[in-house]
Amino acid sequence: MKKKINLFLDTNKFLALYTLPKEELEEIEKELLKAIKEESIVLWLPEQVINEFKRNRERILVERVQKLEKEVGEEMKLEKCKLSLTLADRGEIERIKKIESEIEVKFNELKEAKKKLRDKIAKDVKAKTFLADAFVKKLFDAAKVIKVETEIVRMAKLRFTLGNPPGKEGSFGDAVIWETLLSVMPEKEDLHFVGFDNDFRSKLDKSDFSPFLLEEWEERKNSKLLPFAHLGDFTKEAIPKIKSSNEIKTREEKLEREMEGVLSIHGLNANLEVATLALDTFNAAHKRLMAFTDLNTPAVKYLEHAEIYSPIFTSALNLQAQLTESIVPITTAGIQIADSYDWTKSPLYIAKGLTGNAGNDVLYDT
Repeated sequence: MKKKINLFLDTNKFLALYTLPKEELEEIEKELLKAIKEESIVLWLPEQVINEFKRNRERILVERVQKLEKEVGEEMKLEKCKLSLTLADRGEIERIKKIESEIEVKFNELKEAKKKLRDKIAKDVKAKTFLADAFVKKLFDAAKVIKVETEIVRMAKLRFTLGNPPGKEGSFGDAVIWETLLSVMPEKEDLHFVGFDNDFRSKLDKSDFSPFLLEEWEERKNSKLLPFAHLGDFTKEAIPKIKSSNEIKTREEKLEREMEGVLSIHGLNANLEVATLALDTFNAAHKRLMAFTDLNTPAVKYLEHAEIYSPIFTSALNLQAQLTESIVPITTAGIQIADSYDWTKSPLYIAKGLTGNAGNDVLYDT
């Protein structure tokens, strides 16, 4: 008789299902639900994961919509021909204007198609009519849901206070998940743990699971915890009938790269306070700095004041680093925000070349 598999999927793996194309989603739905129904796989689902999924589903889908809009094309402006109409070029100008008229028709059709697509996706987000929505609901219904009890929360807070993993500053949601699994998982039964984020990773090697947690699990449950970074890794080993496991893993890795610099799913609300503090610090530094400069200020004088306020910007960036869990480059002239952030729309933006001849030496956010 084949050994039963105890399975845990972290919140990010449920959210990752929304990135899969129809064929891959239907394949994994068919085989995974079949295995759960036949009880060859038992899916353990802490209530904390359900709550995190509900909080973050809309945010993930909004990010996917924004990405789709960029792929379809940013808002464009149709530039009309401004050539002078003279006897010598009348025929060519008329030909250009005719082509422009045809292009404008197609251009407007494109804009209308984009609007309809955006409206449809927004409607599907609210109505929960994506294919992944139906699959997630079936998984939740088939899983063994574990309620968050008061004692579990108490133990999670104690773990957080003692500084034991998992968890990050200001959030112990992962600690609640961990204590939940420890409280209900049968002894001497291994657990396949799929989708561990930074809070569960080794500090020495980010590709490995925390040795502290692995040892704790073995001591407490007298069994092994088998970690899988990706759902595709798990399905390839445990459900070989799923032929698209490699493609699923590739899409998971792509999503992870896209999410670099974005708030971690766990502890989102707790980190909003850090975001506000970072923004306030940027604004304060920018206001003081701009008091010393205008378009007529020589580059050297501007840089002197930029150097004075560089520590303030550095402090703000340190706060932002807590937010994004990424390293933001620091230039010799001051601070340059990573290219993935569009600060040009914020009051912090100082245009490159503000002082006329400063070139790359001007402090700027981009």
